[in-house]
Formats: sequence, structure tokens, C-alpha cells
Amino acid sequence: MKKIFADTVYWVALFNPKDALHRTALTSMSEHSDSIIVTTEAVLSEVLNQFSSYGVLWRTTVASEIENLFAQERIIIHSTSHNLFVQSLMLYKSRPDKNYSHVDCISMVVMKNENISEVLSSDRHFEQEGFTLLLR
Repeated sequence: MKKIFADTVYWVALFNPKDALHRTALTSMSEHSDSIIVTTEAVLSEVLNQFSSYGVLWRTTVASEIENLFAQERIIIHSTSHNLFVQSLMLYKSRPDKNYSHVDCISMVVMKNENISEVLSSDRHFEQEGFTLLLR
């Protein structure tokens, strides 16, 4: 089965019907229903951070949605091990000319390690590293 990485942009758009990329995220979810979706706990932390000031309903809804992701067979969620943290720190240090966040670097390292070339994101940082963006 093909693997695709899901970035923060995707999850936020998927969970928030008012997000500009919501319909695109829904379409992508349908188009890639036969793929394995890979993400990280760091990405999911960013999603929780995004919704942290939206109020009680949003916080509880998004937290429940993320809990549900852990139970889905076609979704793989990587933890940030010490080794992954160090690898992503090395990428972060090696790109001083870029504005990559450390979470982006974690995602990129996971993608490289898993031979994933496509990312459910509109973040051009991934494109700068040679990955294909699936949200436009």
C-alpha cells in the first residue's frame, strides 16, 4: 500500500469546516482512501496547539478526533524518539537559510526514512526538500 504523509495543514483543514482548505482536505481524504497515512505526534501536537484557543467545544472535539486517529489501522503515528529528534535537529541545523520549523524537520526525516514522497500539505517547505504537495 502506498504511504502518504499528513502534515498539520491537512489535519487542521480536515477538522475545521471553515478552513480555506477544508474541501480540498476532504477530497484528498477520499482520493487517498486506499493509502496508508503517516504522521507524527509532533504534528498532532501542532494541531492541538492550533485549536487550543478556540474554546471548550473545539478543544474536546479535536482531542477526540486525534484520539480516534490512534485506533485507525491505515494511520501510522510516529513518536519522537531520541534518535528522530537528533536526526531532525541535524536537518534543522543544516538548513540555516530556510524557515523550517523543527516539527517540519521531524516530518521530513520520517518521510525520508519511510520513502514517502507525497505530503498532504500546502507548506512549500516540503516542496523545497523535494517532496510533492497534495493540497493546493
